[in-house]
Amino acid sequence: MPSLRFSGGMLVVWNKQTVDVLDTRMGVFSISISCRLVDENFLSLHTGVYGLNDKGILVAFWAELDATRAWVNYPWCIGGDFNLIRYTHEKMGGTQMTRFMNEFADFERRHELVEYPLEGAHFTRSDNRRYPVMTKIDRLRDS
Repeated sequence: MPSLRFSGGMLVVWNKQTVDVLDTRMGVFSISISCRLVDENFLSLHTGVYGLNDKGILVAFWAELDATRAWVNYPWCIGGDFNLIRYTHEKMGGTQMTRFMNEFADFERRHELVEYPLEGAHFTRSDNRRYPVMTKIDRLRDS
């Protein structure tokens, strides 16, 4: 996927000996592959996400991901930089619950996604200032 604004783009790689890619789908905010594990004949959908730090485009962001999920009915692994926090404790110092956090929760419920927990860290981003703003905006989820 080419770079967009300040992002560096996305790249998806796989081992052709173990993964057979059936189809690909590229959107504005994501890139997806439907694939089959060669040895197990297991079908799955994998999506890499980059959500711009622009709340004005979230309707389009969620619509793209909803359409991606509707593309195939395989187990779904979705991960990347959502540029959103889901819970108030995912921002150092906390924050109030927002409409955007509720939309994220609705998306998770709609697609029955379970998050893989972080190990060894509470946050995935810091602005590296003397008094940093730290957040958890990078995620990996599975259906």
